[in-house]
Amino acid sequence: MVTPGLFVGGVMLTLPHLQRALGGEITGGQLVAPGPGHSPADRSMAVKIAPDHPGGFVVHSHAGDDPMACRDYVKTRAGIDDRSMPRIMSNPRVRQAAPVRDYAEQNKQRAIAIWNESVDPRGTLAEVYLRSRGLELADEMAMAVIRFHPSCPFGKNTRHPCMVVAFHSIDTGELVAIHRTALTADGSKIDRKMMGPVGSAAIKLESIEGSSRTIVIGEGIETCLSARAAGISPVWATGSADAIKDFPVMPDIEAIGVLGEMDESGASQRATQAVGDRWHAAGREVHVFLPTAGKDINDALQANGSDAAVKLGVFHPTPEPDAPDAEPASADGPIPLFPPLPEAERFPIESLGPVLSSAAAAIASKVQVPEAIAAQSVLAVAALVSQAHADVMMPYGQTRPLSLDVVTIAPSGGRKTSADSEALGPVRKREKALKEVQEHEHRLWSIDFAAWSAEKKKIEGNRKLQHDERRRALVALGPEPERPLSPFLTVPEPTIEGLVKAWVNAPAALGIFTAEGGMFIGGHGMSPDNRLRTAAGYSEMWDGQPIKRIRALDGVTILHGRRLSMHLMVQPDAAAQFLADPLLRDQGLLSRVLVAAPESIAGTRFYRDVEPEDNDAIHSYGARILSILEAPWPLAEGSRNELEPRVLTITEAATIAWKAFYNHIEGQCGAGGELHPVEDFAAKIAEHAARIAGVLTIVDHVRATEIGSDAMCAALKLADWYVYEALRLQRAARTDRRLIRAQQLLDWMRERGEEEFSVRDIGKLAPPAFRIKAAADEALAILASHGWIEEVSARPRRVRLVQEASA
Repeated sequence: MVTPGLFVGGVMLTLPHLQRALGGEITGGQLVAPGPGHSPADRSMAVKIAPDHPGGFVVHSHAGDDPMACRDYVKTRAGIDDRSMPRIMSNPRVRQAAPVRDYAEQNKQRAIAIWNESVDPRGTLAEVYLRSRGLELADEMAMAVIRFHPSCPFGKNTRHPCMVVAFHSIDTGELVAIHRTALTADGSKIDRKMMGPVGSAAIKLESIEGSSRTIVIGEGIETCLSARAAGISPVWATGSADAIKDFPVMPDIEAIGVLGEMDESGASQRATQAVGDRWHAAGREVHVFLPTAGKDINDALQANGSDAAVKLGVFHPTPEPDAPDAEPASADGPIPLFPPLPEAERFPIESLGPVLSSAAAAIASKVQVPEAIAAQSVLAVAALVSQAHADVMMPYGQTRPLSLDVVTIAPSGGRKTSADSEALGPVRKREKALKEVQEHEHRLWSIDFAAWSAEKKKIEGNRKLQHDERRRALVALGPEPERPLSPFLTVPEPTIEGLVKAWVNAPAALGIFTAEGGMFIGGHGMSPDNRLRTAAGYSEMWDGQPIKRIRALDGVTILHGRRLSMHLMVQPDAAAQFLADPLLRDQGLLSRVLVAAPESIAGTRFYRDVEPEDNDAIHSYGARILSILEAPWPLAEGSRNELEPRVLTITEAATIAWKAFYNHIEGQCGAGGELHPVEDFAAKIAEHAARIAGVLTIVDHVRATEIGSDAMCAALKLADWYVYEALRLQRAARTDRRLIRAQQLLDWMRERGEEEFSVRDIGKLAPPAFRIKAAADEALAILASHGWIEEVSARPRRVRLVQEASA
């Protein structure tokens, strides 16, 4: 699909135009390119043309770079004039974006206001904090560079005492931003935040006017104050390693010094090299100062004192590409292990029905998450509350629960927790009500249990009673009073054993819901020794089978009439390992999971007030979900927590639609068929559709007895989306276990920062997965076939890491 051009800011904005300006590649309707301060071979930033968005485009940084800095970088490189922004045409189907605002200027003015409110730091918590870091507050810096705010804004509805430090423009010298260090009552650091456009600014600890021909820069005020205490001068602090990378060559300055840090990620080293190369190319001297201990110079100062905190490093300029000693690079460079992930189809949110679709759209708007995340959240909750009331009778005569297992893949910072919290609101309200009832019942039970125990002990201890008399007395006493059911409906990450043990005395229909699904996937239940048992247990629960456990201490446990739904929100790396696990696929758990992996919208989530209609839709959804939770559950006679759900039949018209879908899917699952790569999941997608149709039916009418064609057709549309989402992820090899392991080894080799590696050392030092020779050999073979490594020696065997070619 070709993205049309958009006339914006005086240029015709097209993906080819952006590619010429930024480099990178066009894929999936967007440009992936190096972000600000990243190497030309990097692909850390995605840019997509968006006519309905302020500025005409959206940006997402996979490296976590500042969204506004990325937008400014794109505008500068693409030649977009801020004075001429695109006219956004009205589209009745799209909620209109907020008017364009100069957020950088707004933050700058807020920063200046906080700076003006701040007071002399001498004798305040700011001075206490600096002394705790081994630093003295110089009189010439008080008020000019460092101030104190006793109640500084620090996030939404939050204030803290803060040390406030000024950022001044490198070029003009004007105050443009601040750095805030939030402090406790004893002067300990809570956190730190910047406000304002810091990219072209610095904390100017000293003036360079006059005779100075040298400037020293470092990352962070504590590092730079430590260098100053060690006799290095004049020193300026930047706000990040990227700001060091981009520090401009200054006129009349003949030499630059860089305060290096020994961080494991290599970000400081790369920034030092980048700024050093630029200044060296401009004919300036470059010096590097390194800590004698710890990560940075402040660590060294506290360990060794100011006289022995710094040592002089050596700067080696990067050779020019055509230098005689430079390695000739391959024209194409290595082949990426994973092809670009194709763009996801839009989630058919309208197929969720009026209540769920309105709620999903409202949550997506309020929380600012992709619609698919919000849709997954409300559908999972709907399954949780519906599964107790009914099963579905399949067209082939077997009943199935309405339980659903859902996995949503989103990066850290994707607002998974916020979306799930909105969707789970009515469930939390019901759990609170159950807890209040349980607390009252538990008090009564405690009294009954104490009386029963005392009477039982009395009967058992009465030596005058004969066997028959004691037996009659115990029968008359009756069984132990039943403990009240535990007041929870969801749990975050239980083991199978823990869940079964708790379920003896818990509600019959439960859900595993967690926004930290990585803890579930990486937890005890999914350890190598337990993974198969856990997968088999959850598969049985999805099927609605009785739960049977035999344990030496607990004896035999058989639980009938239990239902379990699941929603795991997982970060991409953890999800890749989960979905690529051959044991879980062979066992069948993965074919029972509905997966969505929407593209992140980070970088587009500018603040906006919540719309009243969004709150209304969420409230209506909450009321409906709560009413289903409060409706009496169909229980087996004489049981408190054994379900006997009624059976939903499928109408004739709905059955015809279901059978047509079944045959359509089956026809594509054979060898050479489009769905053959995901045939295990495709084989169950018709059952998923019937379950979803049952859930939509119960949400519409909790006492319903049959599934009509409207609910079935909506469910079939959702099922069709899920099967092609699974195919999309599989085609991009995001579920190929061998490629995932090869990528892990490649990442480890890159982090080491070495050019050559001994295969023997890889077996000793690499992550544990590669300590087995066969696993290491397989990963190395894949890297070699993709051009990432070259063998340089057979005995001893050594390989060289191949660098990516410049774009």
